[in-house]
Amino acid sequence: MLETYGHIYFRCADKLATARGKLHAWKSTHPGEVRVYRDAEAYHLVMESLRDAAATCASIPLGTLSREISRTIKECEQSRVVDRCGLALRNIAERFHDELENMKFFHVPGGLVSYYAQDALFGKPVFDKFKNARDDIKSAGSCLALGQSTATVFHLMRAMEVAVRHLARRPHANIPITPKATWRQITGAMDLKIKAMPEKTPREKEKREKWESARANLHHVGSVWRNGTMHPAKTYTPSQARDVMDACKVFMGDLCSL
Repeated sequence: MLETYGHIYFRCADKLATARGKLHAWKSTHPGEVRVYRDAEAYHLVMESLRDAAATCASIPLGTLSREISRTIKECEQSRVVDRCGLALRNIAERFHDELENMKFFHVPGGLVSYYAQDALFGKPVFDKFKNARDDIKSAGSCLALGQSTATVFHLMRAMEVAVRHLARRPHANIPITPKATWRQITGAMDLKIKAMPEKTPREKEKREKWESARANLHHVGSVWRNGTMHPAKTYTPSQARDVMDACKVFMGDLCSL
C-alpha cells in the first residue's frame, strides 16, 4: 500500500535538525561549560525533539533508527555532556540519511491520487450490482495511479466481461456471448433485440431508449479499447487508459438502470 511517507520523513528530519540546533545554540551562549543543565530550555527542547523523532521513526519503515534515538535519549539524560550529545545527534542524522538512500519512493501525481485503492471507483450503484467486478475495478484505478496503463486496461477488460455477461442475461436480451464473439457481433445482436422492442407506451419507449444508450456506450468502449476482432492492443498510453476507464464507467453505470 502507498502511504504519505514524505511529510513524515520531513517531520523526523526537521525534529533532528531542531535538536542539533538547540544544543549548538546553548553551547554558543555558554562558552566553557560542557554540561547542559536539566532546567535549561535548550535541554527540554532537545529531549522533546528527540522523543518526537523516535515516535515518528517508530511509525515508518525506520524501526532500527527509532531504537537508536531512544538510546541517545538515555545517554543525553544521563551525561548531559554537550559534545557527547552533539556527537550522538550527528550520528543519528547520518544514520537517517543512510536509511533514506536505501529506500525508493513512488510519486503519484495529485490528479491520480483519487484513483488509488478506491473500492467504489465507479460509484456505489456499480459497486453494489457488479460484485464480481469489484476487485478488478479497484485494481484498475490503482494501476492507473501507479502509471501502469496497460495493466489498467486489462483489469477493466475483466470487469467488462462481468458487465457484458450481465447484459446478455437481462430479460428479453438472451444475447449469446462466446469467447470468440466479436465486439461487432455483440452490438449487432443488441441491435436486433432493440429493434424488436415495442415502443407504444411511455414506459416501453423509456426502456428502449435505455437499451439504445447501453448499446451506444458499449460501442464506444469497443472503439477506444479493442480492434474489430475484439483483441486488445499490446500496450496502452496513460491517455488511452483514462479513455477506456471513463467509457467503462459510463457503460457499467448505465447498466445499473436496466
